[in-house]
Amino acid sequence: MKILRYFPSLHTRNIILLSNKISSKRITNIFNVAVFMHIIIDSTEYKKDRNLNSKNFSLIRDLGKRGLLTNHLPWFVYKEYTTTGISESIQKIKDAISALRSLPRLGVIKNEIDSSELIIDELQSLEQKISSSVISRWKDYISASNSKLYEFKEKYSTLIFEDYFKGNKPFKTLKSRNDIPDAFIFQDIKELCNQVELFVISNDGDFRKAVKTLSSNVHTFKNLDEFFGDENFKVTLEKYNDLIDNEEKLKFINRYLLKFQPEIEEEVLEFINGISYLEFFDDKLKSDDKAATIQDLTDPIFQIYYDDIEIVGKEAFVPISVICNSNIEYAVFKADYWSYDDLPKYSEEINRHYYLIEDSVQLKLEQNVVINLEDVTINENEELGFVPFALDKFDRVKIL
Repeated sequence: MKILRYFPSLHTRNIILLSNKISSKRITNIFNVAVFMHIIIDSTEYKKDRNLNSKNFSLIRDLGKRGLLTNHLPWFVYKEYTTTGISESIQKIKDAISALRSLPRLGVIKNEIDSSELIIDELQSLEQKISSSVISRWKDYISASNSKLYEFKEKYSTLIFEDYFKGNKPFKTLKSRNDIPDAFIFQDIKELCNQVELFVISNDGDFRKAVKTLSSNVHTFKNLDEFFGDENFKVTLEKYNDLIDNEEKLKFINRYLLKFQPEIEEEVLEFINGISYLEFFDDKLKSDDKAATIQDLTDPIFQIYYDDIEIVGKEAFVPISVICNSNIEYAVFKADYWSYDDLPKYSEEINRHYYLIEDSVQLKLEQNVVINLEDVTINENEELGFVPFALDKFDRVKIL
């Protein structure tokens, strides 16, 4: 039997449909998706945005947060960026202090010089905080973007210095000291590209040529803008945009169901009242096949688990439950019946082998209600939006 109800406060398309069929599946979190891309960004690109909050790095952060991209951060890239940032910031402060201390030579009166000494004290205090500030910003970005920071690997040293003395890639010439940091990054790429398809962003043309010789798994780009134009990235970006759209729909579904929960509950409870002679299975039952039949359901308590509403693909899954008192009946083998001390008196003799047992229990009925996201209409005013909430059976029934 199907029950249709139109809410007077909604448009006529806003229907809650209750019947007797819905499949149940285990669902995963909206952000728990497979990593699509693996990248390494050279320090020259990071230096373009010391605050790591430009449009490009914000996108990298969000893609990493949603599991669509892993940013691999070699130790030498991290150290080159942080030490340069710390050094340049400290030098700026020292220059400011030096300029303030030169004021007497420019004819500034004593009272003003005393004020400048207070500023110098503040700048010296700030200088002590620079290192932790730069490192903290980086750690925050690494955490927010789910980037992977690599440790310094001493095992590379022998290989690197053999290449250094022989002039092998990535060294441009024999004993080129300037290429030693790149040589360590090169080894990270060499190891990683044997495991995944890797996208390397570096402004150094010679370095790009060197890493491309490692494997067909390596793709190189001179900057992030060029990388963002790659067809592989466009596929990932499309998935990202779908996730953003789904997040908005997830927020709206929560608001919509919360606003109309009384109407939804009324329909669900009407559906509950219509359930009879429904078979379920529970290991707590003493029947041979652990099966019993529900005769009726009373005193229902309905719940929507808002914190557990999730999206997978093009569908949202809304976990609900109803706790009820119930009269059930099941068959027990006669010989088994007399071996149990906690069974109620049998109501009748079914045949030569079985008694019919009638019992009163508390049941919990659970279901994941499936919502097709293509049918969801988002609106700031929930009454003008639409979420097709459809329930047509409970897949999980258990005795409490």
